[in-house]
Amino acid sequence: MNRWSSLSIRTMASVVLVSISMSQSVPLGGTVAENHSARETTALPELRREGNFFKTEDGSTTILRGVDYATSIGLTDEPVRLEEEDLDRIASWGVNLLRVRLRDYHAGYFGDNPDQEYLQKIDSVITGANQRGVYVIIGTGGPDTFVQIPAHVDQPLFDQAKFIPGNPARDIWLDYLGNLFERYADWPGVVGFDTINEDVSYPGAIQDPMFMKSVHADALARLREVSDAKVYFQQPSGWVYQGQDVTYAPDIGDDNRYFCIKWGNNGDDTPQQRMEKMLTWAEQAGAPLFFCEYLVFDNPQQSVETLLQIQRLYLKLMDQHLIGGSRLGYIPKIGGALITEGYDEKFWVEEFVRPYPIWAGGSISRIDWNFDTATLELDLQLMNSGGTEIFVSPERTYASGFTATTSNGWMLVHDGTDVVSTHGLFWDSEHFRVVMPAYDGAITVTIVPLSGSGIQTSTAFSTERLDTRKLAEVIAAEQESSSMANPESLEARLISSEAFPVVRATCIVDALQLSMEPDQFALLPDPDQPGRLHHTAGIAVGGAVYECIRDVLGWRS
Repeated sequence: MNRWSSLSIRTMASVVLVSISMSQSVPLGGTVAENHSARETTALPELRREGNFFKTEDGSTTILRGVDYATSIGLTDEPVRLEEEDLDRIASWGVNLLRVRLRDYHAGYFGDNPDQEYLQKIDSVITGANQRGVYVIIGTGGPDTFVQIPAHVDQPLFDQAKFIPGNPARDIWLDYLGNLFERYADWPGVVGFDTINEDVSYPGAIQDPMFMKSVHADALARLREVSDAKVYFQQPSGWVYQGQDVTYAPDIGDDNRYFCIKWGNNGDDTPQQRMEKMLTWAEQAGAPLFFCEYLVFDNPQQSVETLLQIQRLYLKLMDQHLIGGSRLGYIPKIGGALITEGYDEKFWVEEFVRPYPIWAGGSISRIDWNFDTATLELDLQLMNSGGTEIFVSPERTYASGFTATTSNGWMLVHDGTDVVSTHGLFWDSEHFRVVMPAYDGAITVTIVPLSGSGIQTSTAFSTERLDTRKLAEVIAAEQESSSMANPESLEARLISSEAFPVVRATCIVDALQLSMEPDQFALLPDPDQPGRLHHTAGIAVGGAVYECIRDVLGWRS
């Protein structure tokens, strides 16, 4: 019996318990007895960091890779759906990680009582993910926290004050984190915590060297009061995500942590240059590199083919260095999202979903996935510590079939519908995994398409580009006329500029109305660079254009 089968049996036994426990209130920071029902719903083995990998107690290895999920969108409190069908879809992508970003003011921050219904929903999401073999990282913090500060006039700028040593705000923040740590301390499917997400309270040149070491050390100490097993994900200041560099990556002296950063194509560095910088910062921090979020921005001046090439490069570099992380994201209305506002898959998913090792009964030495030939090569150093499982989707990747072979003579042939021949290897048809039995020694696994198979890329967007400079000029003129609140006026001005056909002008205005609040239109032009869109606006416009040109400009096979 493979690892997944044994976990699934234990999970099935807990389904009745799930339906009972999720309908009851589970207090934040409750006692062991109060949280017992939630812990019983999980069946995944607990993970710790060992070297660059996540390891189970029996020595099996995994690289956590998956998607990011925020419970609401951007600086609004608009909820993001995550139901059973969404969890099914995420699991079908062959990933094993869901990073759940909390809204702190719902989860108990600012000295308020936590919203129990919100926390029960989080528990339900974690349980559902775990039942599908997907681990969870819990993230707290973020710029959206600032939105709630005006509602707490008794403690102005209270979230920024947590960085000041000795300030009472730090104790309030640590108590909030401590309650979350205690809540999930004995929940194996919660692998750890990302406690300071994208914080931009102070410029990085101040925040990184002056505050981040002590604030991370205090949060880590609070975590270790309740759990030695949970992994700590250590982020630098949020300014690094705006294309600036980390100025200081402190070593806070704990072996069970990762240096956890964001990575996106919005700076001046090439992906290779940025990777080298991030690896250097991780070395300074004394912890392996992990990506709390990585993304490819929907740049409206680049074709989808170009964007897919950037995504390929990101994934290749992660494979080269055996680095995991969460892809931004399973969230609509953001740049680089994997789903549309209608919760349909976007073009990114076609190559994001690919064959990948889920478990190794030892260590992983090399992952080499060739997008052009749809070929996977894995070098493993196995130690008889359990089976090895490799996600392979016939439907998405090998519609005409594939062959898996190993350097010790095992093989499996799948014709796209079923296994037609096998020796030594097994096929888990429910979870789309090639399963190897326990083995001792070095082994290479190769997966290649049968003749005529390969990645089934059905559609791609038109290569037409958007004239963003002209769009910025039109929007700036519209602002000067004080009529930005009138979409019809903006549409008319776009058409009269003669740079935008009627169908495209209508498309842009409709999409912007869906993706932006009225007061956000003021942020569209970049005040420092006349004729150019602000970075945030560029993402919104890019997403808007890609969402709408499908029917207007046509697809090509």
